[in-house]
Amino acid sequence: MIKAKISMLLNGIEIGHFYTCKPWGEETNEHYYKYFNDVDKEIRSGSILVFTAMLGNWYHGPADVFYANADRGVYYPPQPYYLFEDYLSSFIKSAPLIKEEFPILYRYTINFLYQLDKQRAFEGVFPEIEQNLFIQMRDQLFINDEDVINNVRLQSFNTLLSEVGLPTY
Repeated sequence: MIKAKISMLLNGIEIGHFYTCKPWGEETNEHYYKYFNDVDKEIRSGSILVFTAMLGNWYHGPADVFYANADRGVYYPPQPYYLFEDYLSSFIKSAPLIKEEFPILYRYTINFLYQLDKQRAFEGVFPEIEQNLFIQMRDQLFINDEDVINNVRLQSFNTLLSEVGLPTY
């Protein structure tokens, strides 16, 4: 079941990258963050890539699965299934293993986190979330990664897809 949902969300990603809206509704509702350390590599990489796609959709504007903005023309799932706090907490906890196993995916994810936080600090976007989580995010993910802070170019999207075992364009 989880593999089918991941597949539905990642279908066509090789063409649309993170610029196209995904079906973030009831049919794909799942707590993907719970699978960041799954024993199945396909589920593990897919669930992390789904989180990265959530961030990419938010950053590029076609969808906001975390209900972080009130922009017109942005797709919001009918129900707030995805809670940013859950995803960020799980990512921070799993970050060392993710960075080791999927370094390109890791870089894309923290790049989106950094750019979104820089655009508007998460404390202002999510005032209901314990602010220490954002401090921990910056301390653990950004401070020691000069490439992100200095906006060093990411590897190609096809390289990311190859890393996680998806078809390239």
